[in-house]
Amino acid sequence: MKETVKIIGLRLENHNTIKSVVLTPDILSKKLVLLTGNSGAGKSTLLDMMQEAITGKSAVQDKTKLENGYLSEIQLMDGDIKLYLGARVREVSRGENKGTPIFETFLYAKDDKGKEYTPIINGEKATAASYRKMLTTDLTFNMESLFTDNQTKHAALIKKLFSEDLKKLGVDELLKQLQQAKELRDYYRNECEAAGAFMVHFYEEGWTEKGLATLQPVDVEKINESITTAKIKRDRIINNVESEYELRVEKAKTEKQKRIGELYASLTIAKDAYNKSEQKAAEDYRKALDEYKKKEESRLSIYNDLNSVICNEFSNSFFDQKTIDALIRLRDKVQKIEIQEPKAVGVDAAIASNLEDAQKLYNEELATGEPTIEKGEADTVKVDEEIASLIKSKEEGEKINKTLQRYNLWKEWTEASLIYDTITNKIKALYAQVDTGVDGMKIVLDEKDDSNAIWLMYNGAYDRDFFKNKEGEYRYIYRYSSFQRAIIGTILQAARLNLNNKGLRLAIIDDVAFNSEGLAVLSKICEDLNVQLITSRTVDYDKKAMAENEIIIEGGEVFFVGKDNEK
Repeated sequence: MKETVKIIGLRLENHNTIKSVVLTPDILSKKLVLLTGNSGAGKSTLLDMMQEAITGKSAVQDKTKLENGYLSEIQLMDGDIKLYLGARVREVSRGENKGTPIFETFLYAKDDKGKEYTPIINGEKATAASYRKMLTTDLTFNMESLFTDNQTKHAALIKKLFSEDLKKLGVDELLKQLQQAKELRDYYRNECEAAGAFMVHFYEEGWTEKGLATLQPVDVEKINESITTAKIKRDRIINNVESEYELRVEKAKTEKQKRIGELYASLTIAKDAYNKSEQKAAEDYRKALDEYKKKEESRLSIYNDLNSVICNEFSNSFFDQKTIDALIRLRDKVQKIEIQEPKAVGVDAAIASNLEDAQKLYNEELATGEPTIEKGEADTVKVDEEIASLIKSKEEGEKINKTLQRYNLWKEWTEASLIYDTITNKIKALYAQVDTGVDGMKIVLDEKDDSNAIWLMYNGAYDRDFFKNKEGEYRYIYRYSSFQRAIIGTILQAARLNLNNKGLRLAIIDDVAFNSEGLAVLSKICEDLNVQLITSRTVDYDKKAMAENEIIIEGGEVFFVGKDNEK
């Protein structure tokens, strides 16, 4: 049997604008409590301190330094037991830390005589910590996370509210798998984007998916080996031509040197013959000249001798006239003898001509320089064609391999996407199995930006007219108006409290704009669902016209119908 815990009193002291506030059953018995005041009057502070009392969590501790004497205490009726639950700051009464302020939480009960004692709850002595766990849900003081459009905060609330259901369904493990699948899918997507490997790119290149599927990898390395072999073959052909040319050049040089040597030898022989001929001619001339001189001397000697005889005879009359005439005739005859003076005839013309020819041939050979040898052309046509064909095959193979590589990337991406989508659908199906406890409310997985964000969505099933959702389409809660959100939050809080064996049927919603129509709907919901809703609003107020369920806060002081204003 479920037990309901009721708030019967609240006492707050010494925090910010609030110095001392006491709420009594006169106001706390209402299902809908309206906290009204101007901005900065202390509405949020009051709610924070109430949260501190109920949860013991640092709703206010981290905001300001708590003063000595800080107190947030809530009085509860748990069955027939009156409990006091809260937090306070007090001074240490003894020991070395005496006088030091400390923050503490507490839980105690009072008997009929007002004596404090530790209550027994569910058969055990209760502590503040253990008792608080029974009272609230993760929504009680966290409605803003239900209403926010901040996915991180909203998802954190969903995971807390439905942690048991999600754990039983194994969602956490699937979410891990989904994250891994997302990382893998995104990796291949980025690779495809970088490589232009989406199917639309292949279509633009003239490929079909069927054609891509038939592609086989090309052994480009093997083609490279064939290209290398063909290039070696080509080099050999060229080297053979070069070697032959070099041999021919060397042979021509050798032959030329041989010809030069032979011509030089001929020239040497011709020079020797010329020199010998020149020497012989000189010698022959000298001999002839000597012979000439001898003959001339002999003639002159005879002439002189004859002339001397004739002259002497004329003087001596030794010879007769006839003899003298004969002598005179002989003398004159001797005188008239012509002895030809030899002339230098020089070198034999044939020998001289031979020398000239030998010199000319030798000079001409020297003048021709190095021999000109025509280099033969290497016949590389066939091997060049072979190399060109292999290079073309290589290029085509590389293109095919690159296309195949891109196609494989696309297949990896599609496979990773399929895995991602499969896991996503599993998670969506599991979320759909979660019973939120609210008709028309479900957990959904938002896939629009790949964030895998989870949201609570609501279709206004409670009152389609009020939610202006006649078609009943599911909407994100943050897209409803602030007052519509307040109703949704109250409905969900009631559903979560229904799961507790012992619960404080309380919802807190700060700063809601509502009208009279909305208040009527909200009041009805609170009654129907047995939930007390405390909500605040910042509006102009008239203390003289306060509603029975209204608390006005002004300057840290509260006013409500039925309040005992005596200090």
